[in-house]
Amino acid sequence: MVKSSEMLTALDPILPAVRDLIAPPDDTPVIQPFPESLKMAIASDQNPLNFSDHTAYDHMFINEMETKASIEQLLDEGEHYVQMLYTFRSVSRAVPMITDSNAVNKAELNRATFDILRPEIIKLKKFMEFQDYTIRTFCANIQHLVSPEARQKVVPEGLYDALTKVVDLLQKCDNLKDMKSCLNNDFSRYKRAFGSIRADLEDGDSLSEEINALQLFLGNPAHPKQLLFYNLRDALKRITGHEEVLCEMIEQCVSFLEEENYLLPDEKYRLIRAIPHLMLLADGEAEVEKSFNIFKPPKGMLNIPRLQKLFKRYPYVPEVGDMSITMRYILARAPHYDADTMEYYWGGERNDAQVEPMYLLDKQWKTFREAHSDWSANFTAGLNIVEDRAFEKDSASAEFAADITNICLAGIRLIRDISCAIIEQTVWKYTHPATEEKLKKLGIDVSTASSYELVVRYNYDSTELSVLVDAISMIKSMTSMLSEKEADLAPFIRLYVHSELQDLVQNNMMAALHRADKKKRPVMNTLMQIRTIAMDLLQGRRADEYRTYKRGGPSPDVPARVVGP
Repeated sequence: MVKSSEMLTALDPILPAVRDLIAPPDDTPVIQPFPESLKMAIASDQNPLNFSDHTAYDHMFINEMETKASIEQLLDEGEHYVQMLYTFRSVSRAVPMITDSNAVNKAELNRATFDILRPEIIKLKKFMEFQDYTIRTFCANIQHLVSPEARQKVVPEGLYDALTKVVDLLQKCDNLKDMKSCLNNDFSRYKRAFGSIRADLEDGDSLSEEINALQLFLGNPAHPKQLLFYNLRDALKRITGHEEVLCEMIEQCVSFLEEENYLLPDEKYRLIRAIPHLMLLADGEAEVEKSFNIFKPPKGMLNIPRLQKLFKRYPYVPEVGDMSITMRYILARAPHYDADTMEYYWGGERNDAQVEPMYLLDKQWKTFREAHSDWSANFTAGLNIVEDRAFEKDSASAEFAADITNICLAGIRLIRDISCAIIEQTVWKYTHPATEEKLKKLGIDVSTASSYELVVRYNYDSTELSVLVDAISMIKSMTSMLSEKEADLAPFIRLYVHSELQDLVQNNMMAALHRADKKKRPVMNTLMQIRTIAMDLLQGRRADEYRTYKRGGPSPDVPARVVGP
């Protein structure tokens, strides 16, 4: 028997050749995601503490922080219902029907059907209660924002952004609820089973009331579709002045999009999806004289040409999973919308030929490939400096940390842009299936092609598939490069974030504080509270140094620390 050590010795001459066969070349695209068996973060992307740490400070932003924290909790719960609805499948189809009305065990079968479907009905009941609570929460915030006291203050961008997320959440739930016929199927089967055993149930009366409420929720005869949004719109119309707040939210969404004030693809599309729904909520009733017309708002309230440009650029937007929405269909529900005279200006089908190149990935691939090559070279050069440089907590390291942070941020933004391009091409394919002419060229019988094949299998040519694979490989390779070096880069990024924040509150705000204090301006209290919360003073520094500030004087030193914001 040959020993393992002798076998390895005998294989020594051919091991290099075997390694060359197994190991891929350096330029092989990385398409496998970076494995993360254990992930640790300083803080979540939201706020795991729900801003509970704000109680350590005596400040004026308590109500705003608590409001935003409650909305974030609501959004987390709402995401659960979005996933629940998207993945909901009919349970009643798996339950055998009772075909013999004279069956001996009919009561047992009805009770078993009731017990099987009861957990699904409880989910729907909780969802119904959630949408009602969400609408009340949204309207309560709008009611506060239209008050004279609130109109005199500057509304934080974060609050408007949180409310925009609520609108987007409700429209997702609304669309998912309408498209899922299995919800009504399960409910109908549950209702029939309940009717047969009601007399045997102790809580039959309360369950009957629950069924009546769910009946109106799932199949309201007055509003069979978009019930959630109708309820939200109906509640908002009772609030005087809500139009102005909604228009400010629309303007913020457009500004965020133009300034690319988002980091993830879903953040971008959430802003786009919210705009037509906010317009729908703000628009008044056409038959009511002098009602608010969202398409002809008072001067200075909305920039209509800017909105029309956005609608023409993004006529089709991803919704959830493989779902997409057409922007003009949402606007068509607005009372003041006139399709005959307005459709072209708000992204009608006649614009499709102009926007098609912006949706197809192969038209943008060359730009992405060049950007990817440039970024990879810059990232590699930056890593070489990081490896050769001793990390120090000083101002020089903070300046270098700014360069490293900007390189990483540029990479994340490039990943975002390529991801958005892939998503947008997918949306275009979903909304523009393969034509009959294209299928004939491929030798495919139209009658045998499924919906999936029309939008995917027969809707991509060889060039588009090649470009799609290369785009995915760019995303995966950049993600892998960033993930592998996260431990080396994280200290520099934290050092930069802390340095920038302290430079803002201790240097850049100094002139404003000095002038506000000298002129006794009311804004002084707000500025000081912001500064107190964020400031990290070096030992021996005074918090009131702004009083001795002189233009052109030396900037005060700020501490260099490797901490999160």
